[in-house]
Amino acid sequence: MDIRTARLGGRPVNRGDLDYVVSMDTNWSVQKTLFGKLSGRVESQQRLERWVRIWETQGFGFWIFSNTRGEVIGHAGIFNSPREEGSIEVGYALKPAHWGKGYAMEMAMVSLDVAFVTFALPRIIAIAAPENIASRRVLEKCGMALDREFVSTQSLPSVRYSAARNDWIRWRSQASP
Repeated sequence: MDIRTARLGGRPVNRGDLDYVVSMDTNWSVQKTLFGKLSGRVESQQRLERWVRIWETQGFGFWIFSNTRGEVIGHAGIFNSPREEGSIEVGYALKPAHWGKGYAMEMAMVSLDVAFVTFALPRIIAIAAPENIASRRVLEKCGMALDREFVSTQSLPSVRYSAARNDWIRWRSQASP
């Protein structure tokens, strides 16, 4: 299932995306607020396999997003939360060269739209590092609300945002385009 925003096109992740995943997993600017550590090629391959399996078993997952020039700029999607059993999480990451352009919000918003409209999922969560103000602002601009602060399974301080389907659909109908 391909998806589009005004400026981006997204396609489901596939096994040919290993070089992209490795490039993101080995970039400290990206990883310092995601996992707090760099990953090697083997870990990236395992992550990619998990992402592909999500698509194969659930019909949704991560999309690789490209801009109008065809440059891959990042990924975003919905997936079973590894932090909260039974929850679906929205996540996104951008290559640093594309930060500050509003792409993260577009990717997160279209992912939430798929979650709530296409799949009618009842609730979505998102996890961020407390100091990642840019990511927290993206979540707030996408209609999600801060739920709680906690320490992740990787012992990292974290914040959880969430949105319930009916509340989000009501918010979306009132939000400016």
